[in-house]
Amino acid sequence: MGSHFRGKKTKHLAHDSHAVISKYKDSTGDCFTIEAEIVVQNEKQFLLATWKPFLAAQGFKGAEDPGRTVLQVNTKKAEYVNVKDFYAGLRKK
Repeated sequence: MGSHFRGKKTKHLAHDSHAVISKYKDSTGDCFTIEAEIVVQNEKQFLLATWKPFLAAQGFKGAEDPGRTVLQVNTKKAEYVNVKDFYAGLRKK
């Protein structure tokens, strides 16, 4: 089965599927990191399972429209650290 890429970002994700999202809140010291692998899915089984009628209003012709792509996000690592508490707990020499 062939692949069809609709946009530049989807094409980019097919070649570089590793994503890292991190967020730091300075006022509390909270730090969140999520690492994920993003897999471009456009096989019939994924398209059929994810079809919703409202997608027709977005211009898709049906569940098997080759212009539609599903992005599957596989979380590899999720981490939370309170940076202020972490550094406060370190022993000073």
